Amino acid sequence: MAGTTAGTALVRQKSDTLPINCFCSSFNISFNHGLRSGGAMKIGEIANAAGVTTSRIRFYEKRGIIAPAQRGPNGYRDYPAELVALLRFIEQAQGLGFTLSEIASVEIRIDPQPISGEQAIRMLMAKRDAVDSLIEEATQRRHRIDALIEDLRTSGADGAGGARGPRT
Repeated sequence: MAGTTAGTALVRQKSDTLPINCFCSSFNISFNHGLRSGGAMKIGEIANAAGVTTSRIRFYEKRGIIAPAQRGPNGYRDYPAELVALLRFIEQAQGLGFTLSEIASVEIRIDPQPISGEQAIRMLMAKRDAVDSLIEEATQRRHRIDALIEDLRTSGADGAGGARGPRT
């Protein structure tokens, strides 16, 4: 179900909720800073305020990450100013390695934090564990590469596919 603010759908989630901040409460967003009064913003305005491209907003709409914008009589997309916080949340989460599917699965609420601290900690710990696993796999792969390089050096390989005598 879509979250709503003043009757405008923002995000397709499980409850009527809206993000105000990102993973940490120190990320405060002022909705009045640089935003047009009345709350309705065109796609370029919302993109500039959130620090994303207009094509990214359209992509999020197409993927169902955010609800489609309301259309004005002129056919232009009108977005609520509160969408800036959601777009910033999505950007921060993606920057931490979360996929759009992972982001879309989160129940976002109207609160100083878009998700509960407990849920954020669980998600971040799981992501950290996944990163640790990738680092371990990469470290093991590097050791195998280093061992192969050493084997080739000690076996007399000339770097051109193995040691060969001169052609006669």
